[in-house]
Amino acid sequence: MGHTLTLGGLLVAVVLSSSHLRAATEDEAPASCFGQYEKLSYVVRWGIIRAGTVVFESTAFHDHDGVPRLRFSLTAKTNPFVSRFFNVRHHFESIVDRSLTHSVWYRKNRREGDIHEEIEVVIDAKNAHAQRSKFGETAAPISILPGTFDPLSFFYKFRTLPIRQHDAARIPVTDGYMSTEGRMNVYGVEMVRTRFGRRRTYLASPDPDNSGSIFTIYRDATLNIWFSADDRRIPVKFASAVMIGSFICELVAIESVDESGHNSSQSGGWEQRTSR
Repeated sequence: MGHTLTLGGLLVAVVLSSSHLRAATEDEAPASCFGQYEKLSYVVRWGIIRAGTVVFESTAFHDHDGVPRLRFSLTAKTNPFVSRFFNVRHHFESIVDRSLTHSVWYRKNRREGDIHEEIEVVIDAKNAHAQRSKFGETAAPISILPGTFDPLSFFYKFRTLPIRQHDAARIPVTDGYMSTEGRMNVYGVEMVRTRFGRRRTYLASPDPDNSGSIFTIYRDATLNIWFSADDRRIPVKFASAVMIGSFICELVAIESVDESGHNSSQSGGWEQRTSR
């Protein structure tokens, strides 16, 4: 059965967009490129229509046992005007070990029109299995590969890793339904105009054909992502083109605190230069 890409589809696809590149490299970002805290805010447009917002957040913390962790979240929603016709409210959360070697926990709360989905996945790296619960009903555990991530933490893992042009990225991933190896293609370097000036970026695109249903959100839809080619690896733009038109997701604001506790929102030339 075919599908068309809605705003909700783009918002879901945004989180399924990162992977681990094979060794050997052109550029490499440090593992702490998003520091103690980071908030990236985006505006989503369908053609000339401002349709909604997407916010990514990363927070360093210690769990109840004192283990250092990272919590990632994504909140996506349509604006009041669009919500009158098609309401989207998505919230995704992920917890990983502080050194980003594997995921620990993942939760998805997805509301899109009449669709409501609540899923929680507990990832047990030591025993190599993941167990999914949907609306409180727990399924049997599935086996996973070493170093497995969930779809959201993939996004952050990619930003800490080496990038080489014209290469393919691979990393184990699970959504609780299945465990597989995700793949992202890195095409090359492009200059992109942003609110922070012209930025040198890497253009990448997830490959749904190599990842089973985890990355197959909508058939015949393409998703491109532009990551800044600096040590912060900030995604400055997402774009998806389908028969009904194109969606653009553009970075509009950055808030961040580095590992030493200093405000690093404008480090590396990331001060806002335009207000369109």
